[in-house]
Amino acid sequence: MSTIVIGGGIAGLVCGWELSRRGENIRLLEASGTIGGALASTTVAGMRLNAGAEAYAVASDAVTTLIHDLGLQEQVVQPTSSTSWIVNLRGAFCSPAASYLGIPSQPLADDVVAILGRQGAERAAAEAELAPEEGYHPGISLGDYVAARMGSAVRDLLVEPVVGGVHSTHPDLLELDSIAPRLQPAVLETGSLAAAVTRLRAGLGPAGSAVAALAPTMDLLPQT
Repeated sequence: MSTIVIGGGIAGLVCGWELSRRGENIRLLEASGTIGGALASTTVAGMRLNAGAEAYAVASDAVTTLIHDLGLQEQVVQPTSSTSWIVNLRGAFCSPAASYLGIPSQPLADDVVAILGRQGAERAAAEAELAPEEGYHPGISLGDYVAARMGSAVRDLLVEPVVGGVHSTHPDLLELDSIAPRLQPAVLETGSLAAAVTRLRAGLGPAGSAVAALAPTMDLLPQT
C-alpha cells in the first residue's frame, strides 16, 4: 500500500521525504513535467541560472537541516558581500541596514527614506502608535499585515522585492504565521512591528547576510 503525495513542489517533496524516512511507500504525483515548484533553473547563453527562488533564509534552521540530511552541505554558498540590494519600480538600492524580510526596524533611517520617500517613511514610522494587535487576524498574509501596519509602500518597495527573491512569490500570497511565525507574537510583546523586527534581527548581522544558497542553483535541492 502506498501513500500518495499530490504535487511535486518543495512542500510535496519534503512531505514525501519525511514519510519515506518513516518506512512508508510513497507515490508522488505531479501534473507538470518538472518538480521543484518555485525552485527552478534555466540556461541563458550557456549559464545555468536560478529561474525561481535564488536563496533561502537561515533565520530558521529548517532548510539547513534538510540540506544536511540530503548530504548537500558542501554545495552551500554564502553571500559574497554583507550588503544586499533591493530592486523595485523606483530603482536599485542598498538594503536597509536593519530589516527583516524587508520590514524596516528604523523607518526614518536615511537608507529607508531613500527607498520609500519621506511620506512613505513617515507612514511606516506611525505604526508605533497602533495597538499591538491591530492589523492581525488568523490567516492574514504577510503582505496584507505589513501594509495594514506600515503602509503599502513598505510592502511594495521593500517586502515584495525581498520575498520575491527568497521565496519566489508575492508577500500577499504567503500566510504570515507560516512564513514568519515569530513576527506577530513579537509585535504583541514589544508593542510595534518595528520593535519586533529589532528583536528578531538580534544577532543576525547586516541585512542580506541571513541567507544562503546552493551551487550551482537552488533546484539542486528538489532534484536531490
